Amino acid sequence: MPARDEELLARLRATFRAEAADLLAAISASLLELERVTPQSEAASRALEVLYRSTHSLKGAARSVSLSDVERTCQHMESLFACWKEQARPGTAEEFDLLLQTVDLVKASAAAPGDEHPARGAMLRLALRLRDLAAGKADAARPSAPAQAADPSASPGQSARGPQASPPLAD
Repeated sequence: MPARDEELLARLRATFRAEAADLLAAISASLLELERVTPQSEAASRALEVLYRSTHSLKGAARSVSLSDVERTCQHMESLFACWKEQARPGTAEEFDLLLQTVDLVKASAAAPGDEHPARGAMLRLALRLRDLAAGKADAARPSAPAQAADPSASPGQSARGPQASPPLAD
């Protein structure tokens, strides 16, 4: 990549990091709000709308700076939020925990200077679990097999190893 293109990408990613921090703060706050309020209430509806909009914006911003891991993860988060809306059901405690873990890993990824970050494998596993939850597969929110070669930045029960192949993205 020519030096000029690398400079542009570096500036765009710096802008992305600032935008991502704001969007991830909104996502975290809305998840915590949604967990506290009565399902089917106006407050729950507003929080879910903020979650969906913020995640969609983050997905687009990640796409614009070629951060496919973040983009893919946001796509699966967005799909789960769409399921909650369509099925008019609240998230489970396991789903909320999984989403908050995902937000933490997306923060780490967004803060990383390049394409790689130490928790990449953990984020990919969480993205696949979110995909399964959105598809209605039971047990998707439960942690997978015991950790091997633990990643210190991952949550307990997660490892640095994980699927390296990436499912195709959808809008």
